[in-house]
Amino acid sequence: MTRPCLLTCLAFALAAASPALAQNRTHEVKQGETLNGIANRAGISAEDLAKANGLKAPYALRIGQTLKIPGKTSAKKDDVKTDKAKSATADKAKAASLEQQPFPAEATEFRLIHIANGRAMIEDDAGLWVVQQGSVLPDSSVVRSIEKRNGQWVLVTSTDRIIEVSK
Repeated sequence: MTRPCLLTCLAFALAAASPALAQNRTHEVKQGETLNGIANRAGISAEDLAKANGLKAPYALRIGQTLKIPGKTSAKKDDVKTDKAKSATADKAKAASLEQQPFPAEATEFRLIHIANGRAMIEDDAGLWVVQQGSVLPDSSVVRSIEKRNGQWVLVTSTDRIIEVSK
């Protein structure tokens, strides 16, 4: 499954879980969940969720822990919290250094093995794959077309790379 598709599926799953969180009034913590994430899906603040469950910073949750979900509180005009602006130096201190920032992985090399019936078989270090027009390739490009050029079948990518069948 490609990353955009996986992220879309995850977004739909989280959206579907939101009403359940608000209706059940309790929530069982699952692997990878955070206090902020649970609070956001329930439509409440993380502070309200922590307070309702007697949690103290750093708000460590355990898998399987049951949390009480308090009702939504509507803030009156006078109850709105304000805060002082943080200095630019504080933000710079929190910013990750260039070496710590994630960057796209190196493009994975692959080779074209065979073409038949409008589909192509490619091979990379993870195995064999069947692709067709529109499929995402291991180097993150997309199959633009599979066509015959000069009597040879080739695969053309969205980056205008032309890949011939390996011999």
